[in-house]
Amino acid sequence: MDCKRIQELLITDYMDGEASAEIRQQVKAHLAVCAQCREFEQVLRQKVAAPFENLEAVKPPETVWQGIKEVITAESEAQEPVPQQVPVTIQRMFDFLRQSFAVRRPAFALSTAFSILLVVFLFAQGPVRRQMAVNDYIQEQSTIMLSLNTPVNGDLDQEINFGTSIERYLF
Repeated sequence: MDCKRIQELLITDYMDGEASAEIRQQVKAHLAVCAQCREFEQVLRQKVAAPFENLEAVKPPETVWQGIKEVITAESEAQEPVPQQVPVTIQRMFDFLRQSFAVRRPAFALSTAFSILLVVFLFAQGPVRRQMAVNDYIQEQSTIMLSLNTPVNGDLDQEINFGTSIERYLF
């Protein structure tokens, strides 16, 4: 282990006596070869652990314990009775749903929320796009209808005069 990890263990589990036997052996082995970590442990013992070594345990008065017991009893009585046995299939179904929909990582939750928002946005765009298409169609048809009302070959009020009799006959 490196010094940083050893110092972290010294601050947390090792000094409290909660480290496993294997961790304690690794820390002791490292302290035997590393002067810097050994000095860190000595300073830690002097500054942090030593002031608390000679303290007497403070026992709260019996009334405090009695109050705690009363609150616990009142809370347990206030709770609704729990059904004795839930069918195994229903319990398995709830466990499956709980495991399936549990959010384990914030990034997954964020991406899921973003995906849901994207799908909602895309579905909301459907009616808007259809309305825009209808408006475009009506505008196009209105333009066509208005163009039918205008003369095709210029001004229709003038009579077209074909100069010769053959032109009059053919046209």
